[in-house]
Amino acid sequence: MVFFTEFWGWNYLFLAPFVVLFILPVLRRNLPEESIQRVQFDGLGAILVGVAVVSTLLVITSGIFVAIVIAIPAFFLLWKHVHKTAIPFIQPELLHNRQFLTLTVFPFTSFFMNFATMFSIPILLFELFDQNPLQIGLIMFPGALLAAILTQSSGKFIDRKGPLVVMLLGLLLLSFATILFALFASFSAYVSLSLLVFMIAGSNILMASANNEISRVLPQTLIGAGMGVSQLVQFIGGAFGVGVTGLILSLQQHVEAAQTFRNLYLLLLIWLIVATVVFFVYRKTKRE
Repeated sequence: MVFFTEFWGWNYLFLAPFVVLFILPVLRRNLPEESIQRVQFDGLGAILVGVAVVSTLLVITSGIFVAIVIAIPAFFLLWKHVHKTAIPFIQPELLHNRQFLTLTVFPFTSFFMNFATMFSIPILLFELFDQNPLQIGLIMFPGALLAAILTQSSGKFIDRKGPLVVMLLGLLLLSFATILFALFASFSAYVSLSLLVFMIAGSNILMASANNEISRVLPQTLIGAGMGVSQLVQFIGGAFGVGVTGLILSLQQHVEAAQTFRNLYLLLLIWLIVATVVFFVYRKTKRE
């Protein structure tokens, strides 16, 4: 991807998804045939979720406060709709399960921090160190690759120690990396390379352990629906991560670049503190 951006321009990145066209014949030949089961899709519920989330994003990230006039009715109508529809987009039982709702904070946090980091680091490397797209990609790639390799063993670690221990570890890794980003990211471009390992690893194991815990607290009949909502929350977290990061950076246009990014990571740390408090509240209530 970095080679596309460096030598052809960012618009050619949109050619990358077409690579799947070469993979489709292989998948078609090797995947087993499955019987088609027709189910009713709750299109209205999906539209209400989209309208509610997008309106909330507009309020938080763009200051379009008039959008709250759309967001609040959309959430209200969504709540009413899922309780009346036979096959709703979101199962109402999930909305009444306090343990599940509490646990959704962690998939949200995982993608929120991941996307905030991936969005801000290229800007940091360009603004502070004048790195070109190829250099930025080469700096970020090793950290992401090493983090992916390290998190491969997270499943076994969850089985040995339990998901709650791993969730706390993920939150601590994210907090540790965020504090170090705030303190040292402006010193050298290669600081970002090493800290990305902790950030991405923390994000990945937090997501894996949270999903594992969700599968434990939900009854068998709701696990599939719960995982679907968890993924939805992850994507919402990613959208908020990019939106909030862009807002924080844009509000500091007249601030020194190094201080701008220091302020950004300190503000992101506030959310991690909130998520950690939620974790300890959840752990306490589960023990009771």
